Amino acid sequence: MGEPGAMDSIERLSMALIFAGPVSLWVRAARLFGVKVVAAPAVDSSLLLRAEGDACAAVRRFALALVATVICLLVLLLAVLPLQATFVRPLIGEGFDLVANSALASGMSRSAAGSTASAVITLLILAFGLLNAALISAIPVYLFRSATLAAAPAVSVALAHRTQPIDPDRLNSYPRVAYAIERVLGGRAQRA
Repeated sequence: MGEPGAMDSIERLSMALIFAGPVSLWVRAARLFGVKVVAAPAVDSSLLLRAEGDACAAVRRFALALVATVICLLVLLLAVLPLQATFVRPLIGEGFDLVANSALASGMSRSAAGSTASAVITLLILAFGLLNAALISAIPVYLFRSATLAAAPAVSVALAHRTQPIDPDRLNSYPRVAYAIERVLGGRAQRA
């Protein structure tokens, strides 16, 4: 996987996921990761070679990001959540009583005190949920961003291909770039 030459089925599947969707969607999704992609002003052999190599790197990084996502999810489910449940469950029960009793002592009605305590506990649970989301997503998001950065030159070539078609015989030497062009431009790649 990721070596120059023909692509194997696993690499083709990874590339299909990396370069999925129309180019307009791909460019917008890349912006979410802070990656700006524009059409290459000129497509020369050095850009094609770089785009081919970077597409190989994108496949490796994407696979690593998928593995990291699974590992982070397992760590969250098997380690973090049970630990949080041990400490948070008593905190929620005692916190509710503390907030409700404080609200009652300040002169609130029973329903207002219960509503206030419920709101505080809901915010506390939301904070723990956001912490869990940050724990599970930090590493995978970084890796998906690096895969997007690596895929950007191939998409840049695809954008240039829309206005300056590249000779198909020339693209035969760069199968990953050709596949990226086919995926992000769809049927327009064949017409160009």
